[in-house]
Amino acid sequence: MLSRVQHKNLVKFIGACKEPVMVVVTELLTGGSLRKYLVNMRPRCLEPRVAVGFALDIACAMDCLHSHGIIHRDLKPGVSIFFVIVLLPSSLVYCVYQRRKVATIKRKYFQQYGGHLLLEEMKSEQGFSFRIFKEEELIEATNNFDEKNKVAEGGSGIVYRGTIDNKLVAIKKCKTIGERERKEFDKEMLILSQLNHKNIVTILGCCLEVEIPVLIYEFISEGTLFDLLHRKCDVDIPLHTRLKIAQETAEALSYLHSWASPIIVHRYVKSFNILLDENFVAKVSDFGASVLTPSGEGQFVTHVQGTLGYLDPEYVQTGQLTVKSDVYSFSVVLLELLTRKMAFCTEELQVRSLVADFYSAIKENNVVAILDVKITGDEENMDVITKLVELVRKCLHMEGEMRPEMRQVAASLEASVRAMNNLQPREGIGLI
Repeated sequence: MLSRVQHKNLVKFIGACKEPVMVVVTELLTGGSLRKYLVNMRPRCLEPRVAVGFALDIACAMDCLHSHGIIHRDLKPGVSIFFVIVLLPSSLVYCVYQRRKVATIKRKYFQQYGGHLLLEEMKSEQGFSFRIFKEEELIEATNNFDEKNKVAEGGSGIVYRGTIDNKLVAIKKCKTIGERERKEFDKEMLILSQLNHKNIVTILGCCLEVEIPVLIYEFISEGTLFDLLHRKCDVDIPLHTRLKIAQETAEALSYLHSWASPIIVHRYVKSFNILLDENFVAKVSDFGASVLTPSGEGQFVTHVQGTLGYLDPEYVQTGQLTVKSDVYSFSVVLLELLTRKMAFCTEELQVRSLVADFYSAIKENNVVAILDVKITGDEENMDVITKLVELVRKCLHMEGEMRPEMRQVAASLEASVRAMNNLQPREGIGLI
């Protein structure tokens, strides 16, 4: 009987074997069951046109079976009609309700983060490339934030690789957002979107339809400086390359401190937030916890944020966050480049701080002992290394006012790069 029933909405019956037990052979469908599809759709709602299509297909299949006198074990006569007449409208009403509820929540978040103001500002700016993305675009770009697309996870959020308009992008889902940042999110996005420096990762846009905004950046291919220094131990890094990375990072921070308006304190300067492209060009990333300081005099914060090993001790003690806090954190990165050791780690049940090791080596007059032997083996490097060690010492001063400004640090590093290239340093900024 089943072999004679043919319909596009019925699984094709191929044959059967009665011995030793009954075995039925049918065509293989790879898409899975409707139940599995509906479960995977959560929490999204089924499109009405799709729901109607499913209902009509099921009704047609049941009608075909009933016309041949076949009753489905789980779908008895009248069920298909009941499904179309009663369940389908109920499902559609529920779906419409859910869609409107989700849309209302999205509008609430969009308004809360100043989405309308941001749109108005974007319209008034000529050549403004910043874009506000819809949540559906990001879900599609990351395959619903699939774990396979996760490229990094830190204290401030998770970064996913995604493809939008055939272009690779980095999509960051932030974990938390403070009340102040929540209120001024639109203004801060406008400022960050207008940052234009070759050593700063470009922010392409954001998504405001979610509880905590999602940020979209350009994708940098070669990962982080942390990976290069501490995970790719077999990769040899010449002193010149390390110096170049340090100088480019310092130039980016100098731009934030001296040329951005208002002045920006990065707050999370660390090797994990310095990305490298295929030519080892450094790009500073992750402005999720950055603080805008119109006066440039710093800001008092009630909740200290940062990563152990990089935190400015003065900021920890007083809660006063200034550009000099970035200078301190940068000096730890410079130490990482010189030693190829982590800023903070646990070894044999003992906590080790790179800054503490540096001060101990200074006290013992044996700094070379903590430096990477790959760069100390060449005597020609020692003059440059000595200057770099002295620069680190000044940047690590316990009092922020005694630390050099970032533009001075950048100029000194450029002088060292030029010295290694047998070139003269530029004039105009006092070296330290």
